Amino acid sequence: MYPRRVAARIELAGRVLEPGDKLGIVIASGNHDERVFDHPEHFDIHRAETGHIAFGGGPHFGLGTWVSRAAVAQIALPGLFGALPGLRLAEDHVPFEGWVFRGPLRLAAVWNT
Repeated sequence: MYPRRVAARIELAGRVLEPGDKLGIVIASGNHDERVFDHPEHFDIHRAETGHIAFGGGPHFGLGTWVSRAAVAQIALPGLFGALPGLRLAEDHVPFEGWVFRGPLRLAAVWNT
């Protein structure tokens, strides 16, 4: 979330914003744009690549992107699933919450021992 102030009078989505008005720009909300993503609120591992912006974009693309992806995909998840065979997510819907740091408040899992 980036706090910003309006610099010039503008209409945005039918609402007039005046100079000095305060905004909270939530960049990650772009990942839920139904004009870009089919069913943006549903997790679909087979969804076609559409340019997810969780790590920013253009000159603001996060340098930690590749480290984060490697740490999760090549280290953490293989280690977890290797240590706990049969571990999987429960059927419960897990809402993502939070303003600046957004994520699940709980993650229900099932493990067959």
